[in-house]
Amino acid sequence: MTSLYVISDSFGSYNGTATIPDIAAASLGWTLTKDAIGGSSYAAGTAETAFGVRTTAAIAAAPDVALVLGSVNDRVDWRSPVTLAAAVQAALAPLVAAIPRVYAVFLTGSDGIGITSAAWGETAMAATRDVMRDAAGAVGAVFIDGVGWITGTGCVGSETGDGNADAYTVPQMVHPSNAGARYLGTRLAHAIRPPATGLVGSF
Repeated sequence: MTSLYVISDSFGSYNGTATIPDIAAASLGWTLTKDAIGGSSYAAGTAETAFGVRTTAAIAAAPDVALVLGSVNDRVDWRSPVTLAAAVQAALAPLVAAIPRVYAVFLTGSDGIGITSAAWGETAMAATRDVMRDAAGAVGAVFIDGVGWITGTGCVGSETGDGNADAYTVPQMVHPSNAGARYLGTRLAHAIRPPATGLVGSF
């Protein structure tokens, strides 16, 4: 059976045992090892929690597939694009060299780009996504763009009727609801191995 190792921020731990990686692995029929630490990212968090530091354990586990799941913690208005790109490449390059298939995933909260308030801003999140995509591609990782998977400006309990965020995000509008985790995990699995072909990501 194909083995999957996931390095993640809180998107990999929020929702208890029914997280996005758990749902994705189950949908693919893969075994899962998960390293999820809230507040971490490529360039954020502490020296002990940054994604690049945690790749050593991933490589030692020798999985068939590695997936690095990042989100809003690496916004480029909190650090320079150059700093972020370097951190992405430093984390992903050793994985690509050691593991047969490596995915870098970018997910966001409500409205598909970022939080709906001006403080979070769609422009910053789109720029963050672009830096991650280009840096991942430069070292040979497969980039999965989750922008647009969550749409609208609402959340559970404060529905606005303009998108799936009404059901798929919790009131702080960053993390997914249980239904949102199932949706995002299933959609992630389909991005890795499209149901129409069953070929991409198969081992």
